[in-house]
Amino acid sequence: MKRICMAFLLAAAVLLPGCGSVDIPAAEPAALRESGAVLLSQTVGGTTFADVADGAWYADAVRYVTENGLMDEMNGSFAPNDDTPREIIAESLWRADGRRAAEASASFSDVEASSAWKAAVDWAVEAGIVNGIGDGKFGTGSFVSRQDFAAMLWRAAGSPEPAGDPLGSFPDWRDISDYALSAALWAQENGIIGGRDGGFFDPRANVTRAEVAAILQRYLTGRESGIVLSVAGTALSVSWADNSSVDALKELLKSGPITLDMSDYAGFEKGAPLPQALPQNNEQMDADAGDIILYQGRQFVIYYDSNSYSLTPLGKITGMTKAEVQALLGSGNVAATLSLAGAETGAAEPASGQSVVYFTSDISAKGLVAVYQRLGWSPAGKVAVKVSTGEPPASNYLRAELIGELVKSVDGTIVECNTAYGGSRSSAAMHKQVAADHGFTSIADFDLMDEDGEVSWPVTGGRRLDHILVGSHAERYQDWLILSHYQGHAMEGFGGAIKNVGIGASSASGKVLVHTAGTRTSGSIWYSDQDAWLEALAEMVDGFADHVGKEHIVYVNVMNRLSVDCDCDGNPAEPDIHDIGILASTDPVALDQACYDLVAQAEGNAALMRRIERQHGLHTLEHAEEIGLGSRAYTLVDIDAVRAPTAET
Repeated sequence: MKRICMAFLLAAAVLLPGCGSVDIPAAEPAALRESGAVLLSQTVGGTTFADVADGAWYADAVRYVTENGLMDEMNGSFAPNDDTPREIIAESLWRADGRRAAEASASFSDVEASSAWKAAVDWAVEAGIVNGIGDGKFGTGSFVSRQDFAAMLWRAAGSPEPAGDPLGSFPDWRDISDYALSAALWAQENGIIGGRDGGFFDPRANVTRAEVAAILQRYLTGRESGIVLSVAGTALSVSWADNSSVDALKELLKSGPITLDMSDYAGFEKGAPLPQALPQNNEQMDADAGDIILYQGRQFVIYYDSNSYSLTPLGKITGMTKAEVQALLGSGNVAATLSLAGAETGAAEPASGQSVVYFTSDISAKGLVAVYQRLGWSPAGKVAVKVSTGEPPASNYLRAELIGELVKSVDGTIVECNTAYGGSRSSAAMHKQVAADHGFTSIADFDLMDEDGEVSWPVTGGRRLDHILVGSHAERYQDWLILSHYQGHAMEGFGGAIKNVGIGASSASGKVLVHTAGTRTSGSIWYSDQDAWLEALAEMVDGFADHVGKEHIVYVNVMNRLSVDCDCDGNPAEPDIHDIGILASTDPVALDQACYDLVAQAEGNAALMRRIERQHGLHTLEHAEEIGLGSRAYTLVDIDAVRAPTAET
């Protein structure tokens, strides 16, 4: 398929009278002849549409597409919330490519030869960007879904292979049709489409005119610069400046992505030093929220409020209001990653991204369901919900009224295994009674997985284990929701997702196997080599995940009743830390690390931190990362602070 090249250059022919512009140098004639492209400009100033407020997240994009002739008004309005039909998408892309005439005419019964978009449809079909919908029709008047729009842009770009893994992309990536998945991943990696509320792609929703404008602007200006900026895990649309500073930044990024720890300065900016100095192009600026500047040749700065100074402009975040920029940057330090759009430059591919951990402070049945839904998980088989049933009489197990709505929503079966240390849950009869007394049997079926014995699953490449022992009923389930109460633990230091699987899903003899680092399956669970058994714990979960399939498991940690003692203690110490929230991820290592980090920042954490340090608790996560179970690096997404779904990010 022919690759569609789009140059974005300044030409008076497409400027509206009286509009200011940022000069973009003209291309060499040979390059322009090869591309056949329209000459585009970046403009500044307000919109002329009554239905597009200057502060709207899409206002800058509307200016861009209208002043460059890519989209037309609708009876004096822009109609930003209207859905967009197929012929308008085809026409916008055709205009961006210089309104080139197709060599052949496409024959569709619903596209008349005299229609305004006939030439655009011919071009789009010949270029392989769109096809008909069947029955001899193009689909005139049919609205375009978000996944179809991504697919059109991807084809226009030459169908480049995405760099990343779907698991680290949109929470609802499994809902994206196969034909559009590569397109969606590519669009996200290159900062073209970031998602709606909560980062969801929402593939089958119709794309609105505001979204088309914003996505087109990112696609076109992003292709010109080749630089992708992500802040707090969100890919941003940036209009990059045309100067030697940006050129030098691109050269620097050819060595690989750069992640910066951005900190506050003076109440109006966040900044961090680049690995090396860039040339300066200082000018007197009245900088405001969204401006990206270079200070003293080395400091990369994003403004979230106003300031006047002599600075080097690098670019400006587009499609976001001042309030949205401030919400994104947040309080305290924030991670920003700069990379090159590898499919466009031939340079290093952008980093596939850190694991995502979602957070809500709403510790309620509603909050639990909300944070789980951000994972975009769609279990296809029978679902096991692994919880701790809690040791009587007064442990801090997750209450049935908290988890009931979520368990029912996945049609889950609550599963557990017997303990290896005695107590009220060491035999089937007693354990089932505890499950009933604690309300679990009132919200779902309860399955004691090792009631009828155990099965052995292999561990590949383990230092301590070559197999694990799980309750035999585990083989009844295809999908697993690991629902854990994060708290202290007398032996591990802390208990979270990894402990809930590594000990909780092991049969009674399997628990001994893990606790003794693979040396025995009966007798005492106490073992002299602390680090060895923690490594075995991580290896058990790795073997479990390999057998079940990582894509079949999601993890949720509830951070309430944060005692130094775990749910296996029937009389735990009262918590010193206030309740924190609920976190969810597809990566158990990132999830437990995020919980640890929140505890480390919490008031009243001294007792719990001492226990974790004394028991070498973090060694579990260190070894888990070493063997490839997950990553301790993560992006924390606060779903309570996510902007309204009307703002396409």
